[in-house]
Amino acid sequence: MTISTTNENLEEDNEAVVKVYTITSEEDFVDEEGFPCLDSEKKDSSEAFAKEVLFSTSGNVKYYLKRGKHGKLFNPMGLYSEGMSGRARNGIPVWNFKPASKEAFKYYINFLKTKNEYWLSHAEREV
Repeated sequence: MTISTTNENLEEDNEAVVKVYTITSEEDFVDEEGFPCLDSEKKDSSEAFAKEVLFSTSGNVKYYLKRGKHGKLFNPMGLYSEGMSGRARNGIPVWNFKPASKEAFKYYINFLKTKNEYWLSHAEREV
């Protein structure tokens, strides 16, 4: 699923609440559980790495993680990843938000919070 598909889902339910996660030190604020977050207006920002979407009419929650063409999760601390999260090849973004399980999402946002790659490896096993 691409970002545009995510936006289409949001348009279907105008009451959707989007919570956008980023890596520690890039956050606009820290949520009640201590996870670094961005303002919801920045949901398509290159600093956005995970999204939690709550659809108020149905009560469903969907989780999205920034993943590459081959399904690998984006590592903002990786050796060659600096400035690469917004990169596009032939006009097509290299990193897109794709659906993920709740467990993979939890592991990944723990990675974003702690910068401990242990959590990233567990998240990759879950996707």
